Amino acid sequence: MDKIELLTSTPSFEKHIVTPTDDISPEPIMEVKVGPSWVETPEDVFRSWTGERRINGDPYHGPIYGLASDTLYTGARTCACSTCQSHVEPRLRKN
Repeated sequence: MDKIELLTSTPSFEKHIVTPTDDISPEPIMEVKVGPSWVETPEDVFRSWTGERRINGDPYHGPIYGLASDTLYTGARTCACSTCQSHVEPRLRKN
């Protein structure tokens, strides 16, 4: 059994198996949803976007900050999940 087979046959590594490719980006790809399409954005816009966001194609649910600041945004959010709504003022939360 070679080294690769040992790693892939171990249950704890199964979810971390990646196919080698030249397309791996060293920087995360941050995108926001504008209408029906996804647009790549710089980090400062991404962290202040109140709509849907994703990193490397995976949905991102986390805090939102004011543009070019570290002030936590507590206003209304598009996403109704509990993670996103936990940062919203109670009177502005989706029911």
